[in-house]
Amino acid sequence: MAGCPTIIYIIPPKKACLEIIDKHIEGNNKKSDDNKEEARKTIEYHIIFFPKINLECENYIKDSYNNAYFNKHNLNMDIYPLDHEILSLELNQSFHELYATNNYNSLFLLNRAIIKYETVFGKIKYKYYLGSLGKKLKELLEDEEKNINLDEEQSTLACILFDRSIDMITPLITNNVYEALLGDNFNINLNEINVQVKMLDSNSKSNSIQIIYLSKNDKFYSKIKDYGFNQIRAYLPLRLQEQNKIIEESKKRTTDLVKIQKD
Repeated sequence: MAGCPTIIYIIPPKKACLEIIDKHIEGNNKKSDDNKEEARKTIEYHIIFFPKINLECENYIKDSYNNAYFNKHNLNMDIYPLDHEILSLELNQSFHELYATNNYNSLFLLNRAIIKYETVFGKIKYKYYLGSLGKKLKELLEDEEKNINLDEEQSTLACILFDRSIDMITPLITNNVYEALLGDNFNINLNEINVQVKMLDSNSKSNSIQIIYLSKNDKFYSKIKDYGFNQIRAYLPLRLQEQNKIIEESKKRTTDLVKIQKD
């Protein structure tokens, strides 16, 4: 890193990440013959927080011995589209922050994400909430909507602001649908699974891996991904019979065509 004039860090707003950067800066300063002022002139440090810096990180930087080196930026990526029907904030620590530390940063990020959604797709006509934090989020949205002009032509009729504190059991329940079965056995990662070729073709001697992309473009997968295990057991044999019937009819048509050509 000694010859690098600019160092950029892209991190989530976590104190642990800043502690690592702090040590990194100190290490670079020592390499610069202990001349920290010279190091500051030669190396620029930029820290990009996604989606936004929080109060904990602000306080850490303020108290840090190396605070003069920090150039802070925000990367306002609120919503991550995981699938054609799934948007996620990817705030894994939000429940802990809200209920263990009374840190409401997640709530403000969610508010901003919904406002951004409404800016693009129009105002959501009806908003329902469950739980105290759901109510607080609805109030935040209503206050902010008063100050901005949103398209009144709604493409989304309603949304439910669901506070997890009113139902702690559901996340612990086993998800008995086809997509969950694939996730348990093959570990779905970014809508992809890795499957051994032998599993797809019992006659294959190859040990290679085939990557299968799961998306709405696969009509068969889109139809059955939300089927329960019992539905799958009933549906797949029928589907197999239909496919075999189509194959047999195709073979018959090919045979008849060959016969006609010979005659």
